[in-house]
Amino acid sequence: MQQLILELAPHPAPTLENFVAGANAAALGAVREAIARRERAVYLWGEAGSGKSHLLHGFVDAARRAGLAAAYAAPPRMEALEASEALAADDVQRLDAAGEAALFECFNALLARRGALLAAGDRPAAELPLREDLRTRIASGIALQLRPLAEADKRAALLARARE
Repeated sequence: MQQLILELAPHPAPTLENFVAGANAAALGAVREAIARRERAVYLWGEAGSGKSHLLHGFVDAARRAGLAAAYAAPPRMEALEASEALAADDVQRLDAAGEAALFECFNALLARRGALLAAGDRPAAELPLREDLRTRIASGIALQLRPLAEADKRAALLARARE
């Protein structure tokens, strides 16, 4: 028998403010630096559930609140990318050839307008199965591995969610 989930309240939208950093405080700081346009490229990698997508969505939210044109994209919807001032690209290891070309062009446009790219994947940038010119651009900035939350941090996150 499968247990049913009783959803009492919708999950809050992922923001930088509700991200429980734990051992990932440096990644949260790098994302904030990208919003302030002091970092041009930030690449986050780690296993599923380590917080990559949360940070990418939080980056877009914070960038928009700062008055920047910002977008979130993940495969397979990469072909329709539009140049903006802040772009969050999730699961870059899953890009097909068209997605790689679109992200490459968009990243070059971001550089030209002094924008920022926040990308995420499941492995170090050097191991991404992407064309070389895109892989080196993604790896050109800060690259940080995200770690899953420790048990104490998970408890703190659950308590914070319960208070909400």
